[in-house]
Amino acid sequence: MGEDLGAATLDADEQALADRVEARREDLVALACSLIGFDTTSRSSNEDPPREEAALQQSLADRLAAVGAEVDLWEPDPADAADHPA
Repeated sequence: MGEDLGAATLDADEQALADRVEARREDLVALACSLIGFDTTSRSSNEDPPREEAALQQSLADRLAAVGAEVDLWEPDPADAADHPA
């Protein structure tokens, strides 16, 4: 872990970014696991129960708001997607 990819493959900015990613590896893996944990698979029909898209969006909104981002969550009008097969 923490292997320096070397100047031959990365410039200084790229190496700095790679180093920052490596330093936060556990946090990034935990975030990825959290995001993957939400069921956002497509429904086969409108009769299938809703998935967790709204919960995923809220989780991301909360995370972004906590670091000062301005977040605008909105729910699309169901009529706009009424003819869509999914």
